[in-house]
Amino acid sequence: MSDEDANKLWNHIRAREALNEQMEEVRLDIAARKEIIKADGFDVNMVELILKRRKAGEGETAAADSIIRIYEEGLRDQGALPLEQTRKPTTPVRRPLEDIARDLHGENLPPMPERVDPDVRAAAEALHETLKRSGATMTIGTGDNAVTLGAGMIDPF
Repeated sequence: MSDEDANKLWNHIRAREALNEQMEEVRLDIAARKEIIKADGFDVNMVELILKRRKAGEGETAAADSIIRIYEEGLRDQGALPLEQTRKPTTPVRRPLEDIARDLHGENLPPMPERVDPDVRAAAEALHETLKRSGATMTIGTGDNAVTLGAGMIDPF
């Protein structure tokens, strides 16, 4: 190999090493940004999806949305349930709090107050608004006492 070719090769190697270092720095910056997104209460996967859709452009995104709608309609016509309705519960059934209190203390819990504490209500309303903004939902309680907060829910207050 001539000295000139060896010098060219060396410059290419050094340039690629510098680019690889920059890529690692960018990867670390992206990971840090994802942590900030999560800390601010947003769903990192949804942000990633939005970024992909923005990169793809409006035409490609609209086409993908149309195909998804066609597939979902086909599944609905077949009577297919959403995946979450077909899964077996992964969490064990919880015992009622009253039963646990009776086992631990030998007595029943005092009755629940009829009026909700204003601080508790304010915290629940703030949680509801945060979930709505992030497009997430959360169910608290079970049976008749369950309340679902967040996106797409009628204001439970």
